[in-house]
Amino acid sequence: MSFRTLFLSALLCLCGSLRAQDTAGRYRMLSPEALADSVISKLELARNPEVLKAFFPPLNLFIQAADSVKAGQHTQMLVARYQASWARLKRDFKRFKKLMKEQRLSFRNATRDTTYLRITEPGARPLYAYVYQEYSRKKKRFLVRFVAVRLSGYWFLFSDLQLREPD
Repeated sequence: MSFRTLFLSALLCLCGSLRAQDTAGRYRMLSPEALADSVISKLELARNPEVLKAFFPPLNLFIQAADSVKAGQHTQMLVARYQASWARLKRDFKRFKKLMKEQRLSFRNATRDTTYLRITEPGARPLYAYVYQEYSRKKKRFLVRFVAVRLSGYWFLFSDLQLREPD
């Protein structure tokens, strides 16, 4: 095997581990930073909130995580909570896009200044990360914020997608 083939194989394996898709088309990210970059790249072009479904946790993982936290909850209640979370994320997406349009912001012309995370205590189940990314474009600065959740070793977009001015 040539060095080039070996190098390309290693590169493909690395990329695959950062952004593997399951059979339902959902992305499974190994870090919240990789999730943030992927979500931002999709947000720029997305017109429909359904594009975020690929980053939202699957129902079965959501139910497993909820069962491990609160034993004895009925599956119907968990499905209702899952659907409510998805509905809130779709609402947040619409607000996000409206604000981007009103303020004439674009990720294409902006540069990312910083990315920072605030992760819950390592022993917490499930593990949550508050992801913040600051951008600047000319004299405008803006902040993208959302909550990610770690389920079965992968990070998923969960809630609270916001666009606002940095503090």
